[in-house]
Amino acid sequence: MPARPNYQRNIRNVALIGSYVPRQCGIATFTKDLRDGIAGVGGAQKTLVLAMDDASETYRYPQEVAFQIPKYKNQEYFTSADLININQVDVTRLGQEPAHANHHHASYRAAGT
Repeated sequence: MPARPNYQRNIRNVALIGSYVPRQCGIATFTKDLRDGIAGVGGAQKTLVLAMDDASETYRYPQEVAFQIPKYKNQEYFTSADLININQVDVTRLGQEPAHANHHHASYRAAGT
């Protein structure tokens, strides 16, 4: 039987997309804890955090946040994808609130894509 590949060894860059502290929500706390956990075990060379902003506020994020994605600016989703590609991210974890997902799904469906 062939040996199982060690996928963990091949993961160098991770992107986390979602709400992030100082936002006061469970997804923000979870994303921060996940980022700290990955950093704590040396699970990736780089962990890129892309923070989802809600419509009414911009937050003072910690330095690990590389990019802020405003809720209703669809172009920024393309910009964040470019950032992920430029950084040669191996794994992306999306933690998104249902309101974000529903808005963008409806927008793209209405546009015929």
